[in-house]
Amino acid sequence: MNPIFNSYNSDIRKNAYMNWRTDQNDPIRNLIILADGYYKASRILVDAVLADNKDKKADALVYPMVFDLNQSMELYLKASQWMLNKLNGVTNTFEGGHNLIGLYNTMLRLIKDFANNHPSFKYNQKAFKHLMSGADWYINELKNIIPEKEWKAMDFPRYPMMRDKATPHFYISNLDNVTIDMEYFKMRAEEIHEAFESLTMQLQETCEALTFQTSTTIES
Repeated sequence: MNPIFNSYNSDIRKNAYMNWRTDQNDPIRNLIILADGYYKASRILVDAVLADNKDKKADALVYPMVFDLNQSMELYLKASQWMLNKLNGVTNTFEGGHNLIGLYNTMLRLIKDFANNHPSFKYNQKAFKHLMSGADWYINELKNIIPEKEWKAMDFPRYPMMRDKATPHFYISNLDNVTIDMEYFKMRAEEIHEAFESLTMQLQETCEALTFQTSTTIES
């Protein structure tokens, strides 16, 4: 049996190049590349369901759909946190784990820290709040449906129960139907992705601007 990794198809359109977009010298951008990939995976799944759900595949694909959206957000948040730590003069990269709620709150705190430490860089709090309103709403929704003890793992789209093998997640324990409107999910996922794409782009530009400003000051 041939290996999967480093396998090759003579029709290059049927190959995936894992290191085509990534760069060993730019780990933050690599996080963003993977974040975008997880979002696209979620988008492809929801588009397939909306195109034809006669076989009810949405009921099976909803878990990877939500997982991919969550994973995309997690990677965007970790990339944002890494850049903000650099801007704030902290050597840390990003927090580990899968706690979207914690990662999001840390990102908000670091944004405020940077705005306070660098008043010369314009920070429009109202514009930022509007930009992140979709992500903020989703994070608050997770707070409401997931018990705090489950935030750390954020396992609900990966497993039907918690790690203790006994406690089911909300959609298992609920006796009524727990449904997701696929058209609405797609709209909200697009909104969240666009916000994080814009945020990370702005942070990248700010990192470059601050680096240029620092180097210019040193040279003078």
